[in-house]
Amino acid sequence: MSPAVILILLPDRVLAIAEDRVSSFVLIAVASVLSITAIELWRHAINRRALREAPLLTHEALDDPARDMPSARDIRRALVRTLEAEAPDGSVESGPETAEHALRRVIERIVASWGARDIAALGPGRLQELWELQSLITTRPDRAGELSQRFVNPNVVLELRDHVAEIARNRRAFDDRRAAPDAMGAPQARPNS
Repeated sequence: MSPAVILILLPDRVLAIAEDRVSSFVLIAVASVLSITAIELWRHAINRRALREAPLLTHEALDDPARDMPSARDIRRALVRTLEAEAPDGSVESGPETAEHALRRVIERIVASWGARDIAALGPGRLQELWELQSLITTRPDRAGELSQRFVNPNVVLELRDHVAEIARNRRAFDDRRAAPDAMGAPQARPNS
């Protein structure tokens, strides 16, 4: 904001009183200081917003945790169990990724995006966000729709849930196909007579 704009925005009465008491040079100097201060405050606000990590949950949800939310210690334990999900080895025999591993990848990527090295470094607000996200991903579809409204981007978290659910369906189909010959009984070798 330039000093001229500040002088234009001041009410005429204020300008008239100021001109009677001080010189135009002082008015321009004061307007310059005000404009520099305004610019610096604006830059500071933008920098602060850029440095702030984007929340998963809305501010209302963060201020009003779910009634059934466990303690921070219990959430950490549950998240550590999630992060222990075994990664597929990539072989055809081991099959496609499991939903548990997909959830692990989601949690790992979010924690990494926050710049945290591990779950122990997360504060209560971040733990709440991860717990609510994990709850949404692992619950029934109707409940997930309700929970999604607590998130800043409900459609994104529902798409994430749908993706993990698709991974789970693919894994179940693989496991069912692999178990099918065992259920029907594998042909047994006949003894030579």
